[in-house]
Amino acid sequence: MSNNGLKNVFKIFLTVALVSGLSGVVHADSYKTTLREWTRHKQLFSVQTLQTKIMVHATYYSPAFRKAYEAEHIKKKYLDGVDAQTYVEEQERKQSQGDEFFVGMYVRKPYKEFSQGKESFWEAVLTTASGEELSPIRIEQVPITPYEKVMFPHLNRWSQAYRVVFPKTDLKEPFTLTMRSVIGQTHLHWD
Repeated sequence: MSNNGLKNVFKIFLTVALVSGLSGVVHADSYKTTLREWTRHKQLFSVQTLQTKIMVHATYYSPAFRKAYEAEHIKKKYLDGVDAQTYVEEQERKQSQGDEFFVGMYVRKPYKEFSQGKESFWEAVLTTASGEELSPIRIEQVPITPYEKVMFPHLNRWSQAYRVVFPKTDLKEPFTLTMRSVIGQTHLHWD
């Protein structure tokens, strides 16, 4: 093979490698972009002590985010065929049951309790565009594994993670998720 022939083979190889590599980057960026689009972040500080009372990131599982999440999960877990289809059907079932948020929180030790029970320090309220206030129908603590840290990179070793599900509505923007307690409240807005 001549030098020109080798150069052409090398160019073809390089082009294929670049296109293959970039398609993975675009896919990852599209998940990250969609995650950023549907995630809100707020902090509440004590004016007297300058300590954080709550730092919260909340991601709304909009249809667009859930699709991006499904695709990223299938990719990260190397699912194909029946397993991928089963996972997508499970996500569609979840979507039909309620309006879901993934909430990552950092709070100081005395303020950690977050549940549906009376002992919960924090209360979550979803306010719809019409002004209706909804309480969660389910709050589940999610163990933070390496998987959650990859899917929700804002989580850290001090975070607690929760799946918070509200009654299913025709949720349209704008809407607000409020975290409130006796020490204050913070509002996360989706416009």
